[in-house]
Amino acid sequence: MSLSKHTTHLNRFTLKVLAVICGYGLWSTVSTYQSATVTTTIPLCFYNSQKNRTVQAPDTVSVTVYGKRKDLFLLHTIAAAHYDAACLNEGTQRISIQKEQVTLPESVRLVHYTPTMIDVTVTKKVS
Repeated sequence: MSLSKHTTHLNRFTLKVLAVICGYGLWSTVSTYQSATVTTTIPLCFYNSQKNRTVQAPDTVSVTVYGKRKDLFLLHTIAAAHYDAACLNEGTQRISIQKEQVTLPESVRLVHYTPTMIDVTVTKKVS
């Protein structure tokens, strides 16, 4: 193999590698700005809970959301369902989760969530 054929072969290989890298970069950029619908689970959090009470409830809520892929990638760090534990009485009760209690980024729209009703048990902590 002569030197010019060897150089031409390397140039073709280099061009192919650059084409693959550029293609992947373009695909990655375009796909992150497309919209998608995703179903995932988010934590169910209780706030204003008294220190001497324990709240037992499901840990998560399943949500279906719609938004740009780049915004959905961060969903697990921001999204949660919040319920005011000060509204709960001792014992077992069925509470309703409202869509206003589901916190999402502004650019993400809530399509559906489940369960809408959950059983919660509130007990006094034993010292």
